[in-house]
Amino acid sequence: MPHKLLSTERLLLRSVQATDVDHLYALDNDLEVMRWINGGKPVSREHICNEILPLFMTYNDARPVLGFWVVECLEDKEFLGWVCMRATEKPNEVSIGYRFARKTWGNGFATEAVGALIHEGLMNDNISRIVANTYEENVASQRLMDKLGMKLSRRYRFSETELRASDTSHSSGEVWQGDELEYSLEHDAYVR
Repeated sequence: MPHKLLSTERLLLRSVQATDVDHLYALDNDLEVMRWINGGKPVSREHICNEILPLFMTYNDARPVLGFWVVECLEDKEFLGWVCMRATEKPNEVSIGYRFARKTWGNGFATEAVGALIHEGLMNDNISRIVANTYEENVASQRLMDKLGMKLSRRYRFSETELRASDTSHSSGEVWQGDELEYSLEHDAYVR
């Protein structure tokens, strides 16, 4: 039975289950969805089953907001995508991530789901700072972060060594020509 994290007016965020493999595989094999993640390259079912699914199914009972969450339509339980919140190396800082099926784009689902996750983390889990990263050409992702009150905090480029050491959700492994953008939201700015 999936564990429910929270629900919004239209959405349910629940734990990832082994039965979600087909949804994750379809999502990561939509070349437009993967455009700014790995350059639009397909991801093997073996990689989804052996690497992605086990990672997504790992939870911290002491900090339930941390982890990966399937986003479903509250009304009909349709799979829309996923969101995540994970600890960084810095104390009380987390990073958020998200990936949504192309058919959901433009409906505000990502903003609603990520916004609910941010609220839950900042109000209930002693988190002082949330960060999110995107590629400079991914304007839609930048708009989402702006809508959520996040501010551009730095521009940077991965070196080959940094890219290999990072957890970039199965990136292409290639250093791109453009910059990565880090957006952030401070707890104190959020609660004012």
